[in-house]
This record gives sequence, structure tokens and C-alpha cells, in this order.
Amino acid sequence: MALLYSLVQWGRQAGPVPELIDWYLADLVCLPLVLGLVLMAQRMAGQSPDWKLPWWHGLTGMVAYALYFEGVLPHLNSGAVADPRDALGYLLGWVLFELLINRRCAKNCSVNSATR
Repeated sequence: MALLYSLVQWGRQAGPVPELIDWYLADLVCLPLVLGLVLMAQRMAGQSPDWKLPWWHGLTGMVAYALYFEGVLPHLNSGAVADPRDALGYLLGWVLFELLINRRCAKNCSVNSATR
């Protein structure tokens, strides 16, 4: 996800990026990146490698991001714009996290293997 976002940022320097990607990619990759970091931190802090982030933690994060960035922030910052489609991007990002990232670690997998 981070690589995809970085490629789009690099592409902006080379020329125009399709509007749909330019406007909604950050919303789509936000929660997979944030929740992926939370998952990694929990495993590094002592959770077993097969521990998964509970689905309701991700759902709570999605609702919090949508409420803050689409509900609260536009009233506090004139540069912020409330766009309900951004909330859809957060929702799809959470679903991607649940389907692709929030998985149990394979056999013989160690989160702290780099430090051993």
C-alpha cells in the first residue's frame, strides 16, 4: 500500500494523475497502513505472531477517521473539505486490511526474527 501511494506521489511530478486516484488513493490506503502498523506493534510488544487485530478495532478506527476528517475537521480548517466518498475510501481500506493484511502469521514465522 505504501509503495502504491509513493508511486502516485512520484507520478504527480512526472505529469497529471487521474483524478479518481489523486482524490481517493490516500483515503483508501490510510487504514491499511495505520492498522498494519498497529498490528505490527502489538506483535512486537509481545502478542503471538498468529494474533490478529480484532475486527471491531479496525471498524472503530474507520469510524473515528471518517468522523474526524469528514465531520469535525472541515469545521475547524477552511482548507478541509467534507466528502462522504472519502468515508467510503476509509471503509474500503478497512475491508482491504481485514482481507489482505490482518492474517495469522505462517508457521515458523517470528516477528522479532530480525532482532535475534
